[in-house]
Amino acid sequence: ELADFNFQRLFLRPFLDIMENPTSRDDIRELILRCVDNMIRSMSHNIRSGWKIFFSILTLSASDPSEKISTLGLAILQRLLDQHLDQLCRLTTFDEFDTGVVEAGGEEGKEPEQMTALEKRQRNANAEDFVGLCHASMGFVQTEESDTPLPIGLSMRALCHTACYADLIAEERVLPPVSGSQPNDPSAAGYTYEGLSDDEALEMVLWRPILDGLAAGICSTAPSSSGGVGCLVQRGSVITMRAILLRHGSMFSTSQWAVILRQVLLPAIQIGAEYDASPVTSITSESPAVSSLDFLNEALPLPPNTEDEGLLKFAELAETDER
Repeated sequence: ELADFNFQRLFLRPFLDIMENPTSRDDIRELILRCVDNMIRSMSHNIRSGWKIFFSILTLSASDPSEKISTLGLAILQRLLDQHLDQLCRLTTFDEFDTGVVEAGGEEGKEPEQMTALEKRQRNANAEDFVGLCHASMGFVQTEESDTPLPIGLSMRALCHTACYADLIAEERVLPPVSGSQPNDPSAAGYTYEGLSDDEALEMVLWRPILDGLAAGICSTAPSSSGGVGCLVQRGSVITMRAILLRHGSMFSTSQWAVILRQVLLPAIQIGAEYDASPVTSITSESPAVSSLDFLNEALPLPPNTEDEGLLKFAELAETDER
């Protein structure tokens, strides 16, 4: 598909319509997901406007009444992150405005004033696709009590995705849009926070689905327990939020931090605490040499950076095991 065209989106729209239809059969919805999986596996390098439809379909699979379909949807999403992330997060340049030739690595370091109108539209579209990917993952984090709850493992796996997305932003493999930020319509492109400058608001377009999704997990009213441990979604969301803010907090300006605290973190913690009716039985330290409360005086160590020797060794061993 050439740049600035939407043939793929129009062609794939009937798949989304069937997924949105509450009367559609389970086997048909499963077939659609398998078709999506096959198209991503075989044609990910040629997908352009079709990503938006794929992410909408995967988001719908998260709330599907069939556990089999929800599990399949997350499996497709996980495979996309493991095997096709480079195609999704490629940086693009257009050598010829009229032909739409796409090559890797063209937008990085380019100021908006130096970009053509086509490049700006493509940059905005790439950011919108990334936001759709984040929404797809966060859709699997169960935030409300349901008659057909998702297996807790799906929610926990989806929380792991957010750390990957945060790293992509920090490494500038995904770039913020160059225009169109707005704080009013969550379903529209460019959704961001109020009270920021234009540049800061555009940067937060990529972060908002991650931070808001984790905040919703902290406020979750869905019972989630496994192995005698309760509130797993809530705990996992808090831990993930903490890790992301500690790891990438230096990227945020003072104004952005103020917005994160005022509009995301503090309200989420307050609401989560109000929803939590479980009694506090004890506060203990993992170290027997530290008293029950002394460990609160010192912050936990920061997460390792991407070049950490231990992380690199772990990744090397994981690749070896896969072979």
